[in-house]
Amino acid sequence: MLSFLARRLLLGILTLFGVILITFILVRIVPSDPAAQWVGGRATPEQVEAAREELGLDKPIYVQLGRYIRDLLKGNLGYSLMTHQPVIKELKNRFPATLELVLISCITALLIGLPLGVISAKAKNSWIDHFSRFFSIGAISIPTFWLALVLQLIFFMLLEVLPSGGQLSMKIKLFQDIPHVTGFMFLNCDISFLFKQKTFFSSKITSPEVGSSNLKIVFTKVLFPHPDSPTTPRVSPFFIFRVTPSTALIQSLTREGNPEYTGKYFFKFLIANAA
Repeated sequence: MLSFLARRLLLGILTLFGVILITFILVRIVPSDPAAQWVGGRATPEQVEAAREELGLDKPIYVQLGRYIRDLLKGNLGYSLMTHQPVIKELKNRFPATLELVLISCITALLIGLPLGVISAKAKNSWIDHFSRFFSIGAISIPTFWLALVLQLIFFMLLEVLPSGGQLSMKIKLFQDIPHVTGFMFLNCDISFLFKQKTFFSSKITSPEVGSSNLKIVFTKVLFPHPDSPTTPRVSPFFIFRVTPSTALIQSLTREGNPEYTGKYFFKFLIANAA
């Protein structure tokens, strides 16, 4: 057991170092100049050179890599090219809203997707099974960014019952707003489909225990106790994927200034160009 954990830890460290190295190389080989982006497009060559010295870009590449790794180990993620503020500060300002949305969406998706998958597996080829299959495949096939725009267009522009962005008041009906902000429909359908497969194909469901109900067998003997259960392997990557700068980006667009004005301007521009 200890040797297995040691190997996994070593592989994790090597993988992390590989990701850091690839990221460092990609940033250095792109045509754009970070120093020029830092000072702006109207900067003089002298200002660009001064910025290059300030950022340490005039040092040898191995020195830059060493400083890059040292700063990462210290928790220093550098400064944003957009705001010139520390990146860690930008993340701290926006992470609570992101975490709030992700937690609500994941919990809601589990509460809906898990029972739906189990019921569909138990009632194979019934109308519930057909509805679950149609809903799951259809929702997974829809791009989440397109679905978000459509739902924002309906609830914000047309019905005017929900804001276009920002952290919302608790007075707003929860289940009306979650789909177009977090995309919980995608996870819900994915979980439903995976649980249906797991429940249907498991051999344990064909040999019920004495005195146990079918649902008890499904949840206690089939879905959760086994390493091939789809619960953790599917929900964990989705949770990590959702806690990304994408939500922070959306939050930054609406936090500064009036989110209502931002949303209306965006959708008017979208409709005008689509016509």
